Amino acid sequence: MRLSNHIIRFLTLWILIFSNTVQSSAQVYDLTCDGLHNPLGIESVVPHFSWKNTLTHNGQLQVAYELEVASDRLALIEGKADIWRSGRINSNEQVMIPYLGRSLNEKQLCYWRVRTWDERDNYSGWSTPSRFAIGPINGIKGDYIGLMLANGEAAGTPMIRKTIFLSHANNGAISTSTKKEKNSSSSRSKNTSTNTNPVFAHINSLGYHELYVNGQRVGDEVLQPAVSQLNKHSLIVTYDITPYLHKGENEIMIWLGQGWYRKNIFDIQAKTKQGEPFNGPLVKAEICELSDGQWHTLAQSDSSWEASFSGYSYTGSWLPLQFGGERFDANVKPKWSPVSIFSVDGMKTSPQQFEGNHIIDTRSPDITRLDDGSTLLDFSKVITGWLQVDFDPMSQGQEVMMEYSDYIARYDTFQSQGESDIYIANGNGKEQFCNTS
Repeated sequence: MRLSNHIIRFLTLWILIFSNTVQSSAQVYDLTCDGLHNPLGIESVVPHFSWKNTLTHNGQLQVAYELEVASDRLALIEGKADIWRSGRINSNEQVMIPYLGRSLNEKQLCYWRVRTWDERDNYSGWSTPSRFAIGPINGIKGDYIGLMLANGEAAGTPMIRKTIFLSHANNGAISTSTKKEKNSSSSRSKNTSTNTNPVFAHINSLGYHELYVNGQRVGDEVLQPAVSQLNKHSLIVTYDITPYLHKGENEIMIWLGQGWYRKNIFDIQAKTKQGEPFNGPLVKAEICELSDGQWHTLAQSDSSWEASFSGYSYTGSWLPLQFGGERFDANVKPKWSPVSIFSVDGMKTSPQQFEGNHIIDTRSPDITRLDDGSTLLDFSKVITGWLQVDFDPMSQGQEVMMEYSDYIARYDTFQSQGESDIYIANGNGKEQFCNTS
């Protein structure tokens, strides 16, 4: 009996000691890098990491953490962090923890994860890996391109496109060739093989833009990029377009909107090759593919790109009480022609360190038919957004005007505030208007 008691006491002591180092059910979540979720273009080579911990008991506290950074997601999951291992750091900090590994480079793509310990010395599981990329700090390749109309005026909302051909080589790299298409911008290759190498699009637009690949809108951000001092400084937005690509022909299309890039707002410096001022939206773009740890340029904006008028045009000056609106002619079909190249003096660029604007709500109005035959749409609150309207069938060329006001006094009639849109029907049965940038 005496020997048995000693054995029991020893086993109990061993179990208690072992239990102090077991993995807890707590998890780490909501990882951010420089305050952003999976950013693809931070503007510093020293990123900062933040995270949150779930709680499994009252009074639980983080007392330590460990960070790992790798060049490959799968390698990170397998515990092969090849860029940085922090080791256990005794600290309760979990906001903006600086990267302390080897020097990172411009455009470098990294994956990271973290785990933590609590006051009982129980450790969490590794977080789900997140990623970040150093942005194009030194700018991107390419020319500023846009569309000059036949009458010498600048196109306010042009579509800019480039078709690239992707093929997998034996080593997994992608080769490219230029192949222009003269048909609609929705054409695509019939080969649907999936590309596995990351491909990023760096877009530096003077004015707003939307990016489409093979007819699909990339992301759900709106009014990209954020507003900057557009006569001196503009932002580069980076997109991961890998999921939209396939083996064969791939069309890259950028739809531009002038937005705040106007001569009566900023002293813009864009000029034609002949030195004439140009008052329209422009874009510089670079498409890059990551292969064998290096970024390779697949395409950059130059004279080989094509442009077309989109059917949207502006009706106002953007001066106070003269903002005007948009005129959309649904009868306009794309007519592709070579882009024009422009010079922009004194323009500095930097990566956009901002997750972008998103549509957060969709509202339906109260509809009232007025005595004069017009229709009043009342959204019951002042909003910042777009109007989307589906019309009943109309005759080709029939026009509808939509005017806007943010206030109607009681028992008063609608008072115009100088803002309106115009829609010109195509007569094909399906008629829809929606604002653009």
